[in-house]
This record gives sequence, structure tokens and C-alpha cells, in this order.
Amino acid sequence: MACTALAALLCCLMGVATAFHIPGRGFSSVTNFRPPDCRRRVGPGDVLKVHYMGRLGQNGRVFDSSLSRNQPIEFTLGAGHVIKGWEQGLAGMCPGERRILTVPPDLAYGEHGSPPHVPPSATLSFQELSDYDESLLLDRSYVHIPPDGFGDEAAEEGLADAEERTSPMRSTAAAVFCFLGCLCGYFALLFVHLDDDPVDDFEKKGALTLISFWPDVPPWPGQLDKLRIVAGLELATVTAFAGAYALRVRRHVREAVPDAQTYLRTSVYTAPTAPLRRGAAAVVEHQAEVVRWLTRRCHNLQREVLRLSLARESEEESGGGGGGGGGGGGAAREDLEHRLAARERELRALAAESDALQAQARAAWQSLDERSAAAHELEVRVRQQGEENARLRATLEEWSHRNARLEARLNRTRERLDAANSLLARRSAAGAANLAPGEEEPGSLLVAHAVRADQAAPTLSQETLELISRLTQQVDVAHTDILRRSSAAAAEAGDPGPGSELKQKVLATVRDVQQGLLERETEVRLMILAALAGEHLLLLGPPGTAKSELSRRLSRLTGGLYFERLLTRFSVPEELFGPLSMKGLENDEYVRKIDGYLPTAEVAFIDEIFKANSAILNALLTLLNERLFDNGYQRITVPLLCLIGASNELPESEELDALFDRFLIRRQVAQVSAAALPGLARIAAGAPAPAASSNGVAAEHSGGSHAGAGSVANQAGQIGELAMDDFRATAKAAYRSVELPEAVVDVLTALRNYLQDKCEPPIYVSDRRFMKAVNLLQVAAYADGRDQVNEYDCLLLEHVFGQRPDDSHKVKAFVLENIASDPGLQQTELLFLGLFGRACRVMDGGNAAELKEVRREADALAELLELRAGSLAMTLDGGFPELRASVWNSEAAVQAAVQTLTPQLAENRKRAEDLLREALLLRAALDAPATPGLLERLLPKRFKQFQKGISGRV
Repeated sequence: MACTALAALLCCLMGVATAFHIPGRGFSSVTNFRPPDCRRRVGPGDVLKVHYMGRLGQNGRVFDSSLSRNQPIEFTLGAGHVIKGWEQGLAGMCPGERRILTVPPDLAYGEHGSPPHVPPSATLSFQELSDYDESLLLDRSYVHIPPDGFGDEAAEEGLADAEERTSPMRSTAAAVFCFLGCLCGYFALLFVHLDDDPVDDFEKKGALTLISFWPDVPPWPGQLDKLRIVAGLELATVTAFAGAYALRVRRHVREAVPDAQTYLRTSVYTAPTAPLRRGAAAVVEHQAEVVRWLTRRCHNLQREVLRLSLARESEEESGGGGGGGGGGGGAAREDLEHRLAARERELRALAAESDALQAQARAAWQSLDERSAAAHELEVRVRQQGEENARLRATLEEWSHRNARLEARLNRTRERLDAANSLLARRSAAGAANLAPGEEEPGSLLVAHAVRADQAAPTLSQETLELISRLTQQVDVAHTDILRRSSAAAAEAGDPGPGSELKQKVLATVRDVQQGLLERETEVRLMILAALAGEHLLLLGPPGTAKSELSRRLSRLTGGLYFERLLTRFSVPEELFGPLSMKGLENDEYVRKIDGYLPTAEVAFIDEIFKANSAILNALLTLLNERLFDNGYQRITVPLLCLIGASNELPESEELDALFDRFLIRRQVAQVSAAALPGLARIAAGAPAPAASSNGVAAEHSGGSHAGAGSVANQAGQIGELAMDDFRATAKAAYRSVELPEAVVDVLTALRNYLQDKCEPPIYVSDRRFMKAVNLLQVAAYADGRDQVNEYDCLLLEHVFGQRPDDSHKVKAFVLENIASDPGLQQTELLFLGLFGRACRVMDGGNAAELKEVRREADALAELLELRAGSLAMTLDGGFPELRASVWNSEAAVQAAVQTLTPQLAENRKRAEDLLREALLLRAALDAPATPGLLERLLPKRFKQFQKGISGRV
């Protein structure tokens, strides 16, 4: 009895919770449109394609939409791929059906939400549209397209109607639970009387609710019949309630659907100016939706035309077989022919309307692209004007400070002039003999002070003067000898030689790939470097600039599988990753046939890559960075070596930033210059390419545009070109064997801090890009045959860092300025100042041990300055051999860098040589006998600095 009473109480509580606080309260699913002939409803395990638009219940703001991307979402129902509200709301949906879902927080994203688009505890509204229509009728087509797309008013009305329709069903469910609670309570009271009977077996087995649930109960006279009667009555009552509940649900789901063909003609085409007020993007989305409906309508009409044609043929055959009933058969044929002609006319009209709308959509997209380009150009001009204004303001402030200082000096000069004029006036008036005591002319006062200072200076002996002369001559001879040896070493260095075998292969490959191209030397070298490092290259430029030709030549060079594709806004994943396997779908496997597509390619070229939509991006990002591809339930490793992306414009949306960051090397490609146009004309006419061409456009004609693989290998002395094994093994070998000096680390860190903290606007450099840039420099040094990265390799970073094409100039200028500034030489000068101060103190009165330590440090400093002066001499006299020996810098880039670095490095060379002479003089003074005033006479400039305390601060 206690168990039965507890069950009664539990059922009553469930009824109350259902009526007032059931889980998922506020969820509703309203059907706006359902095809009349729904042959099949979706269920768990079905793969759905759904267009949707999600709004927040608080303010109706759209937080996500597949219509703007023109790509439906694809998922498996019941697999947990979507939120619970979708799993419940889409169950039982027909292909082509449209629903409005109101999803409470506990069936959506819960109390945490999905930042930043969905706030915590948010109620969501989704408008769902099935993306396939396999069950539409042949007689008529139904679709529901609101005049302004998915409007807020229609959504609010649908949600209110959903709440009104679902409240009776919740009341019915609450009534059923309450009834079950009353039923259990009744049986509890009934078993109070049964307990009076001495039935031990029944008491051991406990209370029961229905006789049919406990077949082992012994037959009791009287009580058994009573229980059977009660159980039958209660079963009939529950059946009645269940039938009423099913009838109410049936009334809820059955709705009338509007005839959208009439709706379209009366709402869309009679008010063509209504969408134009929403902007070009809204017009294109609206037209795309109408075009999709027209496409489905044309497909259905074609099927109906085929059906009517078959029906007419069958009528003709049946009419020809039987002589009687000819009148009825003729009328049927006329009716079929009339319907067939009507359908054909409607089909032609709809096809014409579809072509017109597609033309309007193309025009709208073109207008939108033109406006975006104009806006981008205006933004660049405004930014350039802002930078120019900032420079002008800085110059103006600097001249203002100079003007203020000049005015102060002018005022002081005027005051002195007035004082002199006043003194001269008094002198002329009273005479020089009548001047008061203490009044002297300013000039005579200065002369008197100078004489007194000179008289206070100590007088050097003849032996000290001879020592100073002898030390100076010895140091001058030694200094001249060191400079002569440095110049001779620079002259003997000459050509560094052919270099390593890998370097010779790279040079031969560059020459071969360049054949038939004009002004594309830099692009060829960057492409080969990207392939050696296992990275990807992005080429930005107008059409017809040999971007795809470069990728094809890389494919022929490596001999690997090649894949090429042009993307549009309407591209689907099947174009890149292969179609779905029909046999796999029969076996409930969602796999693709990837043979011949991007997952199996080793070299790939994708044109207009930034037109990729979200469905393509999800797989493409993983494939580019991790070299992995998810094919069904398997994750496979792809053999991709290098992907070359091309685009006519930079990405404009934030969702493409991750794809943009996957391309480590970025290069702006321009047209052939005016000076190279004659050579381009000769190539087009079939003549061989000019021998001095350095960079251009591929010769696409058959007149010897470029030689096949191995042509340059024979000309280069049987040196082979790069093969696939070289491309695969170079990166790993470089990471193991090439070191990164501290000087290069300083350049890299300073460059990133400059770009992100001091540039305006700031240039973001991700950690992944920074690390991959270091690996790229290691590969570049390894291909040059070096075991260390040098500072000149950092010039390649102009193609790595930066978000816009003009950012490369900032990177290049900073690297050249850092190389020319020579911070090591500045630190050496400060070190010499500190050592000079110590030498002055030791020679005035120090012990022998400290004097010996200072001599040792002076010797080490002199050797360091000798090496630095020799390095600068070798760089300048040898014509920058390290820079010219690199295979990754074109001749034009080398000439520009040399022209920028030469003036500053010449000044650094002069400073290093002067500092070396001073170090030699200091060492000679320390080796000479202790003489008062010796350092003051040998190095007067440094001695004055020491007196001012500069060496102490150092």
C-alpha cells in the first residue's frame, strides 16, 4: 500500500510540473509550408540539408544565417550534431517543408550561451527551410516566400501562434498525469480492504496496480472480479484520453499552405522597388531565393511535361487499338495536348524569368564589387593622407622648436649688443680714463679668463712630448697596416664559388622555370622556397599575370600529382574534395571519392581562393596546416607539398582571416612594365625570350615558350635540378643543422614589436607565422649552403609579415635600417669609453694588478675592433658578397638593398676605423711608462668626456 501511495503522489507531482514548469517550456514548432504530397518524413539517422535564419528572442536580431552564405547546413538527425531544439523541431519534417522553431535556453545553448553572438540564457527563433524538394507535385508547386524575406513581424506572429497552439497540448498532458495519479490513489484505497484478508503470498509480493501486471496472484473470490471491472474501466478512460490527445496533435500539425506561385506574382513582381531600399546585398539574396524557387519549378514542369508526353503516347496507342470510344479518346488527347502546351509555355516563361533574375543578380554583384573596390581605394588614400599629415605635423613641431631656440639666441645676442652699445656710448661720452672700477668690456673679460686658464695648465717636459710623438707615429703605422691587410683580404675573397650541390640545383631550377617569363624572377624564387619549406604561396594580382602558369611549372618540376580549380561564390565542397561515394551511401557511410582531387594532389593551384564559403573552409584549413583530411569517419594524411593560391583582391570578411594566415609567403604580382613590352611581343610572336630577362608573363604560344625539364641541367654542366626527394627532405635537414644567431633573433623580435606596437595601423603577426618565418629562414640558409642564418636573410620577411601590399615596404625598410645602424658598433664604443675611464684612474694611481687587467681588456677590444673594421671593409670593397651570394634575392632587389646600405655602412666603417686607432693609442699608452698628462694629450676628446662623467655613467 505504501508503494502505491508513493506512486500516486509522484504522478500528481509530474502532472503539476507538466502544467507549470516542464523542461523545455516555450519550445514550439510552427509549419509555414508543407508539400501536399509528402511521401516521406525525416527521422533519426537521415542526412538533412537545411537553410536557416536564427534570431534572438529578446530583440529579434539575426545572429546567424545560411542564406547570406548561400550554403545550407548539412548534418545527420539524431547524431547530436545540432542543438536539442533542432533535433526535436526537425523530426517529422517533409522534404521542401518550412518551419519556424522557438527554442528555449535549456534546448539551445543553456545558461552560458555561445559568445559573442548568443548571450547567456537566450531564447532563439529559427526559420528552417529544407534544401531539397524531391516530393513536390507535378500538378502544382507550392512555396512560401515573404515579400521582404524573413521579416520580424511574421516571426513574432508565428511565435505567438505557436504558443497558443502548444498550450492546449501541455494542458492535456498535465490532465493525463493527474488522472494517473488519481488512479494510483484509488488502488491504494482499494488495497486497504484487501489487507484484511489473510493472504500471506500477496503481502510478501507487495502492492500492485493492475491484475495483468502480476500473473502469479492467487484467485480471490469477489475481490478478483472487482479488480477486473475497475481495471477495464480505467483502461477505457485512458484510451479515451489518448485518442483526444492524438486528435488535438493532428489538428495542430495540419495547416493550410499558401499558393506561392500567385503570391510571387502579386507580391514580388508588382513591387520591384521594395527590395532595392535594403541595399545591393539584400537584393542579391532576395533574387537568389527567387531563382532557386524558379529552378525547382522548372524541374517540376519538365517532369510533368515528360509525364504528359508519356500519357499522350499511351492514349494514342490505346486509341489506335480500339475503334469504339473514339470521341472520348479524342477529348482526352485534346485535354492532354492542351495541358502539355500550357506547361511548355509556363516552362519557357519561367526560364526567361530565371535568366533575367540571374542577369540582375550578376549586375548587382558587379556593382557591389565595384563599390567595395572604390571604398578600399578611398580607405588607402585616406590612410596615406593621414600618414602624410602626421609627418607634416612632426616636421612642423620640429621647426617650431628650432625657431624657439633661434629666437632665444637672438634675444640673448640683442641683449649683449645693447649692453655693448650702452658701454660704447658711455665710453665715447666720458672717455676711457673715466670708467668706473670694475667696468670692463665683455671681450676683454673673456680674454683675461682665457689667459688665466692657460697659465693654470701644467707645462709638459720635452721627454713627454717626444714620447707622445713616438707613440702616435707607431700607432699610425700599425693602423695603416691593419687597414691595408683588410683591403687585401677583401680583394682576395672574390667570388665565393659555386657553393653546395643543393645550391647549384636551386640555381639550375630557377633558370629553367624562368624561361619564357618576363619580370617574374622574384615570384619563381619565392615559389621554389615555399616548396622546399613545405609552405604555401599566395599571389595577388590582376588576371593574366602568369599566376597559374607558375604553378603548372612547379608541378612539371616535381613530377607530382597536380590539381587546379577556380572557385566562385557558388562552389561546393565536391569541386575540391571529390563527390560522395554512392556505394558508401548505400552502406550508410558518408565518404568521398578523393582520387584526382585536392586530398590526393602534391601540387595544387586554386584561383580566387577567397571566394571559398564556410563549407569549404572547414576542411581546407585543416588540409593546409596539418596536412589532414576527414573522409567520413577516417582522418587521412594528404601528400600536399605546396598549394599556390591566387586572388584578384584581398579578403574582406573576418571569417577568411584564418585562410589568409595559412599562406606564409605572399607576393603582389603586377603587369609587365613598359620597358619589357617589346620582349613580351617577341615572345608572343614565337621568338625566344631575351637572355637578360629577370622577371613576366608566360609565353602561352607554342613558339618555344619554355624548355622542358632538364634543358638547363645540360647547359649548367650536368648539374641536376631539384626533384621531389629534395623538396621533401630539405626542410627537416635545415631544422636540424642551421643555427639562429643572437643578432638575427634581435632583428626578428625588434621587427615584430615594431610592426605591432609602433606602426599605424598596427600589423598583426601571429605566433604561428612568427615561428614558421624562423623555419623559412633556416631553409633559405640551408639551400645557400650555410649553417647559420645571417641578417640579410631577414629581407625575405617582407613577403612574410604584413597584411596589405604596402606593408612589405615597412618591413623591408626596418630590416635595412637595423642592419645599417649596427648596434654592435655602438655597444663597442660605449665599452671603449668605460675602459678609457678605468685607464685614467689606474694611471693616476692604481696598483699593478689592476693595470694588467686593463691592458688585457684593451688588447681584446683592439682585436674586436680590428675584426669589425675588416668585416665592414670586406662588405663594402667586395660589393656585399653575402647579399649577392644568396639564391633568393633577385638582382633588382640586391641593387636596391646595396644602394640603401652603402652610405650608412661607409659611415660605420669610418667610425670603426677611428675607434680602432683610439684603442691602439690607449693600448700604447698603457704599455708606456707612467707619465702625467699622457692620455689627455693622446686622446683629448675622450679625456673631456671622462671629465664630464660620461664614462662613469656608462
